[in-house]
Amino acid sequence: MTGAEANAVRWSLLAVATLAFAAGAEDVARWRQDNGRYLERIRDRYPRLHALIEEAATSIAGGAP
Repeated sequence: MTGAEANAVRWSLLAVATLAFAAGAEDVARWRQDNGRYLERIRDRYPRLHALIEEAATSIAGGAP
């Protein structure tokens, strides 16, 4: 695993951990807005990690994308 891949995994784990503090769809939307640039980079380079983050976000938001 390269250093960039390790950083992507760390950021993804941190993303899911911080999403756990979201109280609903509004918090998840704010989180997505604040982290949009990083989400795009993860999506473009590591689609499987992005899918895990999106699954967590959707679940916490109550099914709202």
